[in-house]
Amino acid sequence: MVRVFLDSNITADWILLEKKEVELTDELLERYYRSMGCSYVLVNRLLEKGMDTCISQLCLAEVIYVIYNEAVNRKLFISSVPFLLGLGFLLGRGLAFL
Repeated sequence: MVRVFLDSNITADWILLEKKEVELTDELLERYYRSMGCSYVLVNRLLEKGMDTCISQLCLAEVIYVIYNEAVNRKLFISSVPFLLGLGFLLGRGLAFL
């Protein structure tokens, strides 16, 4: 059996799209998630074929970091906080750098 090692970018993209609330059609993947869509399709095809997929511990750490950052960005977006302002508060500087 062939063992496939997945990169952190592919793994993170797949996880983020797999957890979307909307059904992911080919048109939606092509139009809105073009950069992430290829990763999503690739991993789904590997899983459909029953291939053994693996990730390294470093990859897992990077994936967790990407998902954490995505959650922070979504929370800032939902709260209508501008990116630079939110970044300043996250760094503990408040408005000092503006």
